[in-house]
Amino acid sequence: MMSKNNLLRVTQMNAVYLDKEIYKSLRQLVQEASRHLPPGLIAPYESEVNLLLHIAILKYSILNSGNTFGQQLLSIKYNDISSTKKILYVIFSCLDYIKSKLEFWVPSHDINNTIFNLCTIIKLLDFINLSVFLRNGAKPLLIERILGLTQVYASENTQRQYESKYLARELL
Repeated sequence: MMSKNNLLRVTQMNAVYLDKEIYKSLRQLVQEASRHLPPGLIAPYESEVNLLLHIAILKYSILNSGNTFGQQLLSIKYNDISSTKKILYVIFSCLDYIKSKLEFWVPSHDINNTIFNLCTIIKLLDFINLSVFLRNGAKPLLIERILGLTQVYASENTQRQYESKYLARELL
């Protein structure tokens, strides 16, 4: 029998997928809005626009309330997330942008090889983390394992009920 605070794997994964879908939806809205601007005006800055959108989402979710929008929809949260961990969460979440800019600004083969090797290691660690998550049922994201973040129900007396909040991914 599971304890009251153990989250189901599917609930944790739904929160991750909801976060990705929210980002995709907002990015699509920004692309639709920028379609009416002169051609080529936004294209050179697309990665920066995506970074600002990602940071805005993290600011209004992780930094303000300590949980992601997907977690909020599913009534879960991070247990005791400190201000330092919130800032590190935002920084680690933006590493893809930093990687792409380093490759562009410093086109040295040695640096690009180092960045490629580092990214390969991160992808391998992400795969290992997913395998551990499927086995243990905790910390679906590598960033959560690195920062020691644990997800719990937002309220102690939350019970699994089949309501619309558990179908949120399908509804979105």
